[in-house]
Amino acid sequence: MTLVNSEIQFFEKMVFLLAHRTCRQILLFSLILFNTSVFALPTIQLSTDAVAGGEEIFLEASGGSPPYIWFTEAGSLEQTSDDGKTATLTAPQVAGDFYLTLRDSQNIDTKTLFQVSWQKFSVTPEYVYAEPGQTITFGIHGVTSNVKVIEDAGEYLWLPESSGVGIRYTAPDKPDFYTITFYQEDNPHDTRLAHVKVYAPLEALEPEVFLEDYEEQMLQVKGGVPPYIWIEGGKGQLEPQGRDRDRVRYTPGEIIGLETLTVYDSTNSSVNIRVTVKGLFRLSPNIHSVCLDKNPIVKFVASGGEAPYSLTPPSQGGWRKVAETPNSITLQFTESDFFETVGSDNSGETNIASVEVDAICDECILKLEPSEPVYLYIQEQNPKIDTVTVSVNDKTAGQVDWLCQGACDTEDLSTTQGKIVTFFTPGLGHYELIAQDRSECTGILEVHVANNLLSLYSGADKKLNAIEMQRALDDFFEPIYNYSSREFYYLAACYLYNECDG
Repeated sequence: MTLVNSEIQFFEKMVFLLAHRTCRQILLFSLILFNTSVFALPTIQLSTDAVAGGEEIFLEASGGSPPYIWFTEAGSLEQTSDDGKTATLTAPQVAGDFYLTLRDSQNIDTKTLFQVSWQKFSVTPEYVYAEPGQTITFGIHGVTSNVKVIEDAGEYLWLPESSGVGIRYTAPDKPDFYTITFYQEDNPHDTRLAHVKVYAPLEALEPEVFLEDYEEQMLQVKGGVPPYIWIEGGKGQLEPQGRDRDRVRYTPGEIIGLETLTVYDSTNSSVNIRVTVKGLFRLSPNIHSVCLDKNPIVKFVASGGEAPYSLTPPSQGGWRKVAETPNSITLQFTESDFFETVGSDNSGETNIASVEVDAICDECILKLEPSEPVYLYIQEQNPKIDTVTVSVNDKTAGQVDWLCQGACDTEDLSTTQGKIVTFFTPGLGHYELIAQDRSECTGILEVHVANNLLSLYSGADKKLNAIEMQRALDDFFEPIYNYSSREFYYLAACYLYNECDG
C-alpha cells in the first residue's frame, strides 16, 4: 500500500511546520502520521477471492473506525456482527470479476475484487433491492432453448436482441418481497429464481432538529435497506441503537450551531439530518480593558441562540473594522473611550460586549502559577470533573480577589479571596480565572475543557490558529496527555487544509 498524493502533500507540510523542532520529534511525528494515514484505513480480509456461483465468501473488516457497512457489485451480503466487522457474501451465479466495498464511520471506502466462475444457465442479479416502480434489468446467461418467465407481480419486457438475453422488469408499487422464476423449455424443472425486495425510500423521521446545548435527542430513519451507518458532522456524539442501527442517541458537543448528519443504507442510498444546537445567545468578550498605546485589536464573537446574527459596532466612532465573519467582528480602536458592541440573534435575543480603551496604561500583571493556559481533555470512557488549582506567584500582591468568566460563576471556585484558589470545572467549555489585587494588578489564566482536540485547542472563537496548533503539537509529545494519534491527525489536517470552521 502506498501514500496517495494528498497524504504526501500533508506529510510534506507537517515536516515544514515542524522544522524548528528536534530531529527526534520530527521523526516520531512522521512515523505517527505514516501509521495513521496508511494503516488506519479500513481493510478487507476475504476467506477466498475466487469462488463458483452460489458459494460463500467470509469477510472481515479491520482498521478505520467501526461500525462498518458493506456493498457488493453482485451477489448478496449478510452482516454477521452488530458493528459490521464480519459479513458473509454469497457469490452470484454468473461468471465475472466484481467489486466489494467496505465503508467505515468516517465515510472512508476500501474496495477489493472477487472472482466468480460460473457458465451454466443462470440469472443475474439474483437478489436486488428496488424502490416502488423502479426498473431493473435481469440478464439471462447460458441459454440453450427458449426461456419462460413467471412473475409474482410487476411487469416485464424482453430486451432487444442487440442488448443480449434478458428482461427489463418494473417493480410493483407496494413494498414487499417478490420472486421471478426463469426456466428453459428444454428443461422446465431446472429453474432459476430472482428475488426483488421492494422497499420504501430512505427517509429521516425528523430531517430538521433543533436542540438546546443541554438536550439529548433520539434520531431515527425508516425505509431503505438496513443496516444503516451514520456519518457524524464532527460536533456532537452519536450512540447507535439496535442491530440495524436505525436509531442513534445524539448528544450535543461543545461546539454549537448547525451539524449535518448523513445516514447510508445497504444500497448506498443516503439521507441528511440537520441538527442545530442553539444554546443561549452570547457575545464575548463580556468586559475587556485595553491600552490605546498598544494598538488594541478586539474580536467580538457571537455564539448560541439562532443564527444568523447581527453585530452592531460602537456608535461613537474611534475604531476601524479589521475583519468580519457571519458570527464575529474585529475592531481596532484608535481613541480612548468606553465602547459597546451590540449583538442580536434571529430570535431577537440581544447581548452587549464592552471594551474600555485607556489612553496610556502601564499594565500591572499578577504572576500566576500555572502561567500557561490549561487544557483538559475529557475522554468519553472517563468523564470525570477535573479541578485546576491556581496560585498568585507574586510577593508584591496584596489581598487578591478571584472571579471566573465563561459559563461559570463564583460557586465553581473554592474561594473568592486569597492567593490560592481551586476551580471546579462545571463542564465542557472555555473559561478565564481572573485574579486582581487592590492595586488593580490583574492575572488571567485560561482553562479549556473539551472532549475532542479541535474544541480543546481552537478556543472560544472555534478557529484554529498557528499558535494554538503549535500548543497542540507541544502537548502531543508529552506522554501525560496520551492523545489519540488518529484524532490528532485530523486536527492537524484541519489546520493545514483550512477545512474546519470549529
